[in-house]
Amino acid sequence: MNGSSSVNAFKIETVGELEFYASRIFDYIIQPFIEGTEYTVDIFCDFEGRPIYITPRERIEVRSGEVIKSRIIKDTVINTECRLLVDKFHPIGPLTVQLIRAARTGTDYFIEINPRFGGGAPLSMKGGADSAEALLRILSGDSICYQSDQMEEGTLYCRFHQSIAIPMAPVKIDIKAIVFDLDDTLYSEKEYVKSGFKEISRKIPELKGAEEELWSIFLNGEQAIDRALAIRNCYSEALKEQCLDIYRLQRPDIQLYPGVEDLLRRLRNEGYRLGIITDGRPEGQRAKIKALNLEEMVDEIVITDEIGGTCFRKPSDIPTAL
Repeated sequence: MNGSSSVNAFKIETVGELEFYASRIFDYIIQPFIEGTEYTVDIFCDFEGRPIYITPRERIEVRSGEVIKSRIIKDTVINTECRLLVDKFHPIGPLTVQLIRAARTGTDYFIEINPRFGGGAPLSMKGGADSAEALLRILSGDSICYQSDQMEEGTLYCRFHQSIAIPMAPVKIDIKAIVFDLDDTLYSEKEYVKSGFKEISRKIPELKGAEEELWSIFLNGEQAIDRALAIRNCYSEALKEQCLDIYRLQRPDIQLYPGVEDLLRRLRNEGYRLGIITDGRPEGQRAKIKALNLEEMVDEIVITDEIGGTCFRKPSDIPTAL
């Protein structure tokens, strides 16, 4: 089984759903569903396989499999279990362990062991378990004992991504035009998704009244139309395509983010030329642009797929040249 970021991972409620997904996913596995609190444990061992840091973190918020909000905790049960794991395998260096503590029983189910630094390891380092510094000290010949009291318990850490451009030399930039993206920049794309689900639930008898059900499945990271049709035992490729056509050809009920219209009008009044470059199916993007009345607010709009296909989508520089 190969997988990443929960793609093609589904919670199965009935035998019918199992048969449906089993016929469409190659080389699948079945696991029990455990409802509870998920933890990551950042473990760091010396070159003899002895633990230096064992740092449990509660996973509060995750995006695409990567933790972005995490709280450091002290938990004697988790620490004891991880000490047993280390004693068994004698790992060297970093180890990232994931587990779920079942809500009903309190039992810890270990679901992953990765022999590397995890994406959230800097959170543990910030909390006092500085495994990077420990590694440098070991390479310098120091001997480090198990550090059990270095963590700042309860501290909440958040991760974010930031891009910074630094010019080689100070330059004066004469800005004449400003180009915007569309989706999730000028409006919330989730509004578009919700609008599409509303149209499907209104026009497809088999999914009548399923707007909230579709939305809930979508928020769970699953393929909403496939799953909803499977739950209602009415899945067919033809019906799925009918749903997709309604979604793609909808007249979306969407609004600009607060302040966007005022910003565009102010920039235009200040003499800037304004443009939009957006990727996606032309009919869907045109419908969004019309619903948002953007043609009256900007000077140029480029839908990259209209140039000649998906190969012209960002980061291609051809749409910018147009």
